[in-house]
Amino acid sequence: MTEFQQFWAAYPRKTAKVLAGRAFDRAIRSTTFPVMLAAVERQKLSDQWRRGFIPHPATWLRQERWMDELPLPSPATAFPSKVGDRNQAAVDEALRTRIRRQEMCEAGMDPEAVEAVFEREYLARKANR
Repeated sequence: MTEFQQFWAAYPRKTAKVLAGRAFDRAIRSTTFPVMLAAVERQKLSDQWRRGFIPHPATWLRQERWMDELPLPSPATAFPSKVGDRNQAAVDEALRTRIRRQEMCEAGMDPEAVEAVFEREYLARKANR
């Protein structure tokens, strides 16, 4: 699977594939594929994208939107859940954990080391119960 095919599979809006392919060929010269793909995954969590306001992929690529600085999603919008208030604390904690993992990986920390950190924290919480 080519990098563009992987991008297309990950991008939530399937519009103007040929234009997106051309824009991808130009855009990939100014960034790396992992950076681009990570930005797509991060922006999928944004309030804007969750409300359905997703730019066409060619527009996203031409505007170098992988460089956008996004506010952290609020727990209510990041996990629009059916769990109700009684489980909101668990939902909030899951979101904070997910964001911390992503930030640690983006900072260059080895994924295995990130998992080791969370495993130690989990075992410590379990021991304190």
